[in-house]
Amino acid sequence: MNAKSDIILLLGLALLALISGFGFLALDLDRENRSMKSRDTAQAAAEALRDREFGQENPLIFMLEPLRKGLIDPSHDAALRPWIQRIRQLEGVAQVSVLPESSPDAQYLVVLVDSPESGQFFDRVQRIVEGARKSHPAGYHFYATGQALGEMAISRAMDEERDRIVPILLGALFLLLMLAYRSFVLSVGVLASALLGILVLGGIQWMWGIAVDPISSLLPPVLLTVGVAGSVHFIEAFLGGRAEGVPTREATRRAFQDLFWPALLTVSTTIAGFLGLLLSPIPAVRQFGLLAGLGVALTCLLTFLWLPAWLRVFAKGQSMKRLRCERGAWSHLSSGMAIFLGHRARAVAIGGAALVLFFVWQWVGISVDTHPILILPSQDAFRMETEHVAQALGGIETFDLLLPERSPRHAMGKLQELRREMTEEPLVADLIGMTERSTSGLRRQRVLLRPSGTRERARLFDRIESRAQQLGWSQAVTAGAPVIVAKDSNQLVRSQLTGMAFTLLFLWLTMSLGFRSISLGALGLIPNLVPAILLYGGLAFADRPLSVGSAMIGSVLLGLTVDDTIHFLYRYKKSRVFGSSPLVSIARSFRIAGRALTITTLVQAFGFLVCIFGALESSREFAVLASATMIVALFTDFFLLPSLMLFNRARPVQS
Repeated sequence: MNAKSDIILLLGLALLALISGFGFLALDLDRENRSMKSRDTAQAAAEALRDREFGQENPLIFMLEPLRKGLIDPSHDAALRPWIQRIRQLEGVAQVSVLPESSPDAQYLVVLVDSPESGQFFDRVQRIVEGARKSHPAGYHFYATGQALGEMAISRAMDEERDRIVPILLGALFLLLMLAYRSFVLSVGVLASALLGILVLGGIQWMWGIAVDPISSLLPPVLLTVGVAGSVHFIEAFLGGRAEGVPTREATRRAFQDLFWPALLTVSTTIAGFLGLLLSPIPAVRQFGLLAGLGVALTCLLTFLWLPAWLRVFAKGQSMKRLRCERGAWSHLSSGMAIFLGHRARAVAIGGAALVLFFVWQWVGISVDTHPILILPSQDAFRMETEHVAQALGGIETFDLLLPERSPRHAMGKLQELRREMTEEPLVADLIGMTERSTSGLRRQRVLLRPSGTRERARLFDRIESRAQQLGWSQAVTAGAPVIVAKDSNQLVRSQLTGMAFTLLFLWLTMSLGFRSISLGALGLIPNLVPAILLYGGLAFADRPLSVGSAMIGSVLLGLTVDDTIHFLYRYKKSRVFGSSPLVSIARSFRIAGRALTITTLVQAFGFLVCIFGALESSREFAVLASATMIVALFTDFFLLPSLMLFNRARPVQS
């Protein structure tokens, strides 16, 4: 390929990125968070039953609070009656009820909104809230909250977070690459190849009509760090050739040939890590797994197309040779690390095993708890309004208890007993109205919830269902958005653990076949399983429950951290095939791949850590946990893995 062909290829890829970029920028936002709700589960069936029998009603809560308490009594203010009547006449309003908790301090309304056939439910909700806010009587503060408004606020915040984090991440990665290479050409080339994958995937996502949800908003930073890591390995191989006096064109060819096989293994294992998310009951998580797997494949392909051409056009100077010559210190460090581990392999391996067993034991304390509203910044308007209403009213979210047609003997007495017991529950703020009955005989009791996490709510729903079943309603079930969120959170952890098990099996098979060694395949799992064990065990030890984001980290990072292990084992295997001893092979692995592993891990870790500057709690949590896991993975690759390989030096390795 000549220089003209390289320029045409670069221009073609740049045009592809430009066209795809329009699709990336035009991606719709899943404002209703439909993909965050499970399907084909018991709670999804209960939701469908409720909507079929009583219609799909989505309650909003409006609160009017006098600007000066004591001067106006909302319960006797005649100005409120025409305002309430105007709300009833708004399009989509099914019912407006004044809660009995209304008092001289505040007036509370429950507004039920019908879902339009067009599916533009959230547009309708927004129009109703804006109409009520603009027309509310003078002398009052107006507050609005509800599940629908919360989902809109979270989706909007996630979209703003994505627009804010990606530029910050690009800037941070550029600075890190400049520190590592002190070359504008190399830094831009690495970032451009990674950015290509993000834009092309965004264009495909737009063509498929897949909207952005709170989970898929993590795709750009994840793929950006993955793309940068892969490009760094190519740059390192290229610079190695240039330092030996090989011409630029030949250096790119050698780098391609040298990295093709380990790159194929790393892409396969990374995709496997993401595909482990397919066992989740939440469509958004499964969708993220598929898109991330596709994105990794695209990023790798585009890197091998873009980066060689970029280097052949823009990195022909003699300065590329000097970059490699400055690495003499790393060669001495590699030998020193190998000798150190050669003397202390057993101590490091036994100490690592003891640490792992301790954190495995902590897994019994793993729990799940999600506070959706706490994801939002403390100064978010919806969060502040919701917290104010919840403090005054006792709660803002509702769920339904559904009782089937067949009623037990003395049903009315047992129903009153059940209602009384529900009001005594600490998380129940109040019962909304009397028990309703559909035309088929299905009973429904609406319940107002106090603010709490999903862990306590899941237990509440189980207790209420169990008590109703004891009283004779054998098919009693709870329904509503809070029920789905709470029960999905628990199912998410179970599905993630199952997904990790399948991912580990696939990784073992892939590495065993790739290295043609069952023992190396098994060894390759250890330094990647250890960070996940320490992550979840550490959270349990600190009494920190898992959220949706932290539960996903295990599967996501399992596919990322295994890349470094593959590159290390690939160099080790290659050296052993040529007859080198285990100690010498490890020293060569450190010398050839160690610097690239260090740079890629630091770039990924600090890249993820940039998300700590995000406004959302979920972004900051993901940033800290992901960065810590990447650093732990590097230590296990550099210390635990070689120690296990040197535990019995006499043991030969299959060739």
